[in-house]
Amino acid sequence: MPNGVGRDGSNSICIPRFRNVTEEADGFLRSFLVQGQIQRREPWSRASFDPPWFSLTAVLEMLPRETNVVTLDETRRDAFGIPILRIECEFSENERRMASRAIQDLDEMATEAGFVVERRRQLGVPGSFVHEVGTARMGSDPKSSVVDPYNRCWAVPNLYVMDGAAFPSLGGPHPTLTMMALTVRACRRIIERSRALDL
Repeated sequence: MPNGVGRDGSNSICIPRFRNVTEEADGFLRSFLVQGQIQRREPWSRASFDPPWFSLTAVLEMLPRETNVVTLDETRRDAFGIPILRIECEFSENERRMASRAIQDLDEMATEAGFVVERRRQLGVPGSFVHEVGTARMGSDPKSSVVDPYNRCWAVPNLYVMDGAAFPSLGGPHPTLTMMALTVRACRRIIERSRALDL
């Protein structure tokens, strides 16, 4: 399914989750999707003599874990004297098994498509993907979540967190539309509360 269009037509693909679709059967929980891109050189470009290239990337879901946390580091401060964030995050064995399977699948896809794999990258570090989520989990209990079902912070009632922080995990697809939908719902809730209070 093409998801990117350049001057020479579609150049990107997205293959939705195809492992563990109906049951967990591949030695790991959850799954991954695959993004691909082929770059054809523009005839007027200086790089028109460079060969075209093709890439595949697996986007893995990372399971939420209590040991992956973000806290304030009271021993270190930024230029404004505010404590900086201390991020403690690492992959579990589940993500390592999933990455191993994904690499095998990507190799097979490239080979079947007639490409030669010239470079292979292993599992990246946490935080290396553009759509990272988490740190302010949504829930119905303030003891186990940071924001309520309307993205309102339990500890700070006039604070709404309307981004990917409310997601405990992400199944692979880009979360932007879901973030926008949650923001609309939260804004409607704010309006309802304001009218009820006659503000």
